[in-house]
Amino acid sequence: MADYEDKGSQIRITNLEAFPMGVKAYVKIETNMGVTGWGEINNMETTVTCALARSLSELIIGENPTRIEHHWQRLFRAHRNIRGGGLMVHTISAIDMALWDIAGKLWGVPVYRLLGGPCRDKIWKYPSPKAIKTGPGGSQPFAGTPDEIADLVQRVRDAGRSDAQNPGIRPVPLATGERDRTIWEVREILEAQVIDILQPDCGHGGGITQVKKVAALAEAHHVPIAPHCTMSYLGLTASFHLSAAVPFFLIHEGYENVLPDGVAHKTWEMDEEGYVSLPEGPGLGVTVDEAKVIEVGQEAGRRFTWPDSRLADGSIADY
Repeated sequence: MADYEDKGSQIRITNLEAFPMGVKAYVKIETNMGVTGWGEINNMETTVTCALARSLSELIIGENPTRIEHHWQRLFRAHRNIRGGGLMVHTISAIDMALWDIAGKLWGVPVYRLLGGPCRDKIWKYPSPKAIKTGPGGSQPFAGTPDEIADLVQRVRDAGRSDAQNPGIRPVPLATGERDRTIWEVREILEAQVIDILQPDCGHGGGITQVKKVAALAEAHHVPIAPHCTMSYLGLTASFHLSAAVPFFLIHEGYENVLPDGVAHKTWEMDEEGYVSLPEGPGLGVTVDEAKVIEVGQEAGRRFTWPDSRLADGSIADY
């Protein structure tokens, strides 16, 4: 048998650090071979999620970072009292992205190569901020009473849209899933056969490892995915890698850079038709400026604040 070198056999995790930046945070994982991985925690109270990431690091420091599925299971099943909740899964998502980043850099390939290779040459993206979201409920427009909804319909009609409420309208595809975490939550939706499009989020649903399983489950139910994403270039690029390697894909949500310039440098470009080129370079293909990350995290106006959403009568609304 010919001798060969297994690049992944000797690498070990040596440190994990987390950097809060308002509603977002970056997780950095270091190794004994000088290979570093980055991931993003999204839409959470980041002083809590960063503390959780550091706490969870005791389960993976000293371990081989390429055992990504093993580490996902270990982190997710670590404690029954917080298993499956938003804080836990969002934090695991970032750690998972960082591990995939390390694996790709170690073997010198983009992450999508490790996921089975690209199923497409480019990714169709829609710019969510250019769409209009409206509804009752004041600061939280999707949490209104029946009377407020009726009032909204009337105001839309008064603005010249007589078809705002039309029971005879042709069937409209239904999409959901951006707040559903893991295959166990998504399974019930798919088995009920009540949606046409699934919108998993790489930052909400357990990272690349878990959301690829979600996509496979959706494919088995003949439901395409249209990934939800409000992350910065780091998390958005991680989601692009996943989307590149998934066969039953429709379109991808994406914002322009939601963090100050210089925090994360991407390697993909978007053309005039909204198609994104596949990320280039090993790992996620994103270069993170750690000094800039720390600087942004110290900005006085960048801190998490609780929404405290209320209805028009002052009662509490869901956010």
